[in-house]
Amino acid sequence: MKKSLLWIVVLVLSISMVAAFSLYGCKAEEVAAEEEAVEEAPAEEAVEEAPAEEAAEEAAPSKGVVTVLGTWGGDELASFQEAVFPFTDETGIGMAFEGTRDLAAVLTIRVEAGNPPDLAILPNPGQMYELAESGELVDISQFMDMGELETNYTQAWLDLASYNDTLYGIFYKVANKSLIWYNPSAFSDAGYEIPTTWDELIALSDKIVADGGTPWAIGFESGAASGWPATDWIEDIMLRTAGPDIYDQWVNHEISWTDKAVKTAWEVFGEIV
Repeated sequence: MKKSLLWIVVLVLSISMVAAFSLYGCKAEEVAAEEEAVEEAPAEEAVEEAPAEEAAEEAAPSKGVVTVLGTWGGDELASFQEAVFPFTDETGIGMAFEGTRDLAAVLTIRVEAGNPPDLAILPNPGQMYELAESGELVDISQFMDMGELETNYTQAWLDLASYNDTLYGIFYKVANKSLIWYNPSAFSDAGYEIPTTWDELIALSDKIVADGGTPWAIGFESGAASGWPATDWIEDIMLRTAGPDIYDQWVNHEISWTDKAVKTAWEVFGEIV
């Protein structure tokens, strides 16, 4: 049996969240159209992977064009353009999409340079909270129908895109990534049983190694954003070993990175890597 067939390929994250947040740099009435563009508007330009320094030097947006900063390219960008096409088709407002894998750094530099995009599509709410705290975001309840939003979103999603009870964004998509991919045929041929607990998973990993196989394939490389899959592991382990209350304290900087719960998560992760 080939060793490669025994790999357990893992993507771990409780929930991957992609939300669009409005930034200052345009009038409130303009932002209303821009926020809608997240759900309904196209772009003709292909995504370019731009270093943070180059992104900061981009020219200010033209009137009638919504500027959007995100990570997407290829098929993901094409799907996004298709989703937002009705908005541009109806209003005549264009969309200029800038894609970069170094999203956090590029957005920070653009904001500090006074040239933020109209919309930023962030993979998690952490940076949104930082921008909201520093007064860089637009309260979208000023120009969007909150009744309609409350009809389409449960309160939990609205709360997650809010800071100090002010709504700054709308979630565009949510994806479950707490998954372990494995080769059923290879498992069956080797006589392995699917583990149902962490201890069983570690025991299976040890057995695969003893049988001469390689149990895990975990990719951390992602260009300028390399390493982020490891943060997913730590977050997911924290939720399971310490619970959501401790996890929230960690996210809100109420406990340090040297806290016992954080150390435990890293130690558990170390059993795999």
